[in-house]
Amino acid sequence: MKKNKILLLALTAFLMVGCKDKAPKDTDYKDAFIATDEFKAYVKSDLEGVLTGIGELEDATVKANVKAAYDAGLAAIEAAETEKAASDAFVKAKAEMAKAIPFANGVYGFQGADNDEKTKILGVLEAYAVRNGITGISLFENGGYAM
Repeated sequence: MKKNKILLLALTAFLMVGCKDKAPKDTDYKDAFIATDEFKAYVKSDLEGVLTGIGELEDATVKANVKAAYDAGLAAIEAAETEKAASDAFVKAKAEMAKAIPFANGVYGFQGADNDEKTKILGVLEAYAVRNGITGISLFENGGYAM
């Protein structure tokens, strides 16, 4: 019985080492596919979701800078020839849009906010949590919940 276990372990190790070099890498897989119009539309939709998630900006300069980064991202996605290039263009555009928004300076309390504003804030926070995998079923997907 002990001989069989050792033989089985040795065979498993041999197969794992032998197959290791032949498996495709993740980057090889992504580079192999041409960015189709459907994939580009999907990535553009994600970028539009980022823009929508930012919400209304009061400062006209910041708003113009975010819109410029968004437009540049759309152009880069459209020009991408592979799925990896389109995904990289999305990540870069998202980072540029975030850089265009200045950091907060000071403290703001939402205690006096009305119910609509609080609901909007909750929606943005929940979308972030769902998108980044840090929560399960979202509040707004539960049709039985009434606020």
